Amino acid sequence: MQAAKEKISKVTMADVARFALVSSSTVSMALRNSPQIAVETRQKVWRATERLGYSTNQRTSGAQPIQQFHPKPQTRNFGFVLVDADFTHRIYAPIFHATLLEATREGQHVFCYPMRSANQEMDNLMHLESSKCDGFLLMGAVLEEHYELLEKIKKPIVILGDHHVSRPVNQVTCNDFQAGRDAVRHLASMGHRRIAFASDCIGLIHRQEWLRGYLEEMKARNIPVQDGFIQAPVQRIPHLEVIKPLFRLSSPPTAIITTSHGEGRSILEHCRKIHVRVPEDLSLLTFSVRHPFSEDDPLSRMEIPTEDIGRIGVKRLRELIADPHETPLTTLIHTSCHDTGSCVPPSAHLHSSGKRKEHS
Repeated sequence: MQAAKEKISKVTMADVARFALVSSSTVSMALRNSPQIAVETRQKVWRATERLGYSTNQRTSGAQPIQQFHPKPQTRNFGFVLVDADFTHRIYAPIFHATLLEATREGQHVFCYPMRSANQEMDNLMHLESSKCDGFLLMGAVLEEHYELLEKIKKPIVILGDHHVSRPVNQVTCNDFQAGRDAVRHLASMGHRRIAFASDCIGLIHRQEWLRGYLEEMKARNIPVQDGFIQAPVQRIPHLEVIKPLFRLSSPPTAIITTSHGEGRSILEHCRKIHVRVPEDLSLLTFSVRHPFSEDDPLSRMEIPTEDIGRIGVKRLRELIADPHETPLTTLIHTSCHDTGSCVPPSAHLHSSGKRKEHS
């Protein structure tokens, strides 16, 4: 025992620095739990002190006892809770896949939990607690009751995407308002001033934000929104029922922004039937996720960064596991524009009145 004590006493701060691959000054600040040192670096330093047996008595004065900082093991368990949705959904699937890649990159495990109802509280709690997860990612049709149920486990929570929780929460999502503005900017930069907005269901939060951004940017550019240029029912209706009124207007739009890839494809098909050419007579820009055939897709799109949401969500959860008392933070990710050819300047085939010429 005496020999062991003598061995421990010989470990220096320089030894800890070499083991953790940081400088001695970084070790000193990390042992004081300085916020100037990244959480992951502090964890690495504390792990090094434990591995080397660096004595608490040797630490610089003012250092916090090791009991006040609990570094997690290298491998952690994350829970991925998807509410009222399917893991194969075109939006949720790439987010989930990205979380798996980011988690496994550091040897962490992800447990999947589909949740259909928060009413079966006891069953859901037992199921969620069984894997001893250190934190949870929450996604889907997230309501207040789903969040409250997960809170009972007393582990960090990060919501991915939209939610209906009234209080401040940790969230990673798209900057949908800015995306709506950017869509208008892209078309306006080409010279479009008759820009319509179409959605088969505006009841979803992100679509409401896209519409709000569209209206704000149209106003900022002094571009009038013509009567009938916004087709956005609250309840979902078939795509064609949404877009047909736009083609009956006496002065139809030269460009249409749609809120899904399916809506854009429906407009393409309808245009073929009525002999309206895309993009020569009408520009189309849709909000869409990246898919395997994106590069060959004729539809220009505002691309939703699904992979970034999943990847950054896992990183944020790691931060909260290290410091669960952090102030709730919303991380906004920007949407990027990919113009694959369905957006061009307004056609010369349009009369000054806005009516399209008939095509033979």
